[in-house]
Amino acid sequence: MVLQYQPHTYRTSSGPKTLVTGDFNSDSYIDLAITNYIDDTLSILLGNGDGTFQTQQIYVFERGSRPWGITTADFNNDTVLDLENFPFVAPANIYAFYNKESVPGEIQAGDLNNDGFSDLAVCILPNETSNGFSIYLNQGDNTQQFQQPVLGFDYIVDGKQNDFTGIKTDGSARTIYSIDFSDINGFFDSRISMYAYPSSLIRGRFNWDELDDLALISPQSDTMQNLLAYGYQTFTQHIYLTDAYPTSIARINFNNDSIDDVAVLNCSGTVTIFVGTDIGIFHRSSLPFPVNKGSRGDCARSLVVADFNKDGKDDMAYIDPEAGSIQVLLSTNCNA
Repeated sequence: MVLQYQPHTYRTSSGPKTLVTGDFNSDSYIDLAITNYIDDTLSILLGNGDGTFQTQQIYVFERGSRPWGITTADFNNDTVLDLENFPFVAPANIYAFYNKESVPGEIQAGDLNNDGFSDLAVCILPNETSNGFSIYLNQGDNTQQFQQPVLGFDYIVDGKQNDFTGIKTDGSARTIYSIDFSDINGFFDSRISMYAYPSSLIRGRFNWDELDDLALISPQSDTMQNLLAYGYQTFTQHIYLTDAYPTSIARINFNNDSIDDVAVLNCSGTVTIFVGTDIGIFHRSSLPFPVNKGSRGDCARSLVVADFNKDGKDDMAYIDPEAGSIQVLLSTNCNA
């Protein structure tokens, strides 16, 4: 099945950085949450269930907090989804991560120590004083135990159970298997060389087997790199050209089959779709959309995929920071 996408635009506050999805008011509709770096706020756009969203609700952080990364999980096990950079005053909870010496970048949530509570893995954006990868273990009583940084990850972390994969600006991807939180140095470290300055990483099943594969982008080389898992802790690498300066990557089911596909958002104003096959080789097509194409610092960013209108097809949304808006792309049949 071939799809076309219809764009819709929604305003945010100043300096939108990161976009996440979730059902924040428990009405079974997908909502949007956006961190706004310039004016220290969080924007919540509640979904109507038909692919449209309400006007943003704005929540104010501490002045100078510069919110960046954000993630969602039920941190207190009350069946209501929470936000982290972070919790949500209403309708969910908002938990803030403030650190005057560093800026949290990518944040991932998951039960890292198998105790039934959602924990956090945080990548600190590199600067002159700090960078790295830190773990916050949820104690189940609205407190968190801080675990000292265990690795020098520069950017993105993707985790499953107590395994992690991260990428570094030196052009390497490192997979950390079976972290023992009683001995933070007790892990197996596997490294794969990439193009320099990779900036976003996802996990998916991009071929016929049941193993988790990886895909990441490198803006400096205009490439998407696919790592197919073969056996225990072994990957094979495939490299594909994107359009100019890819900024984010997301897993999507573009053709409604059983194999994950990849959507790459580019600064040039396109979304590049890589359609997965049984053997893990992608077919590529580009979807042009009108976005503001200013300097590279204002590129479209933070692509997310979800079914916003409950029609069984994956839709997309991303931040257009130069316009201060969210672009929502709803999928429809070409003959609709």
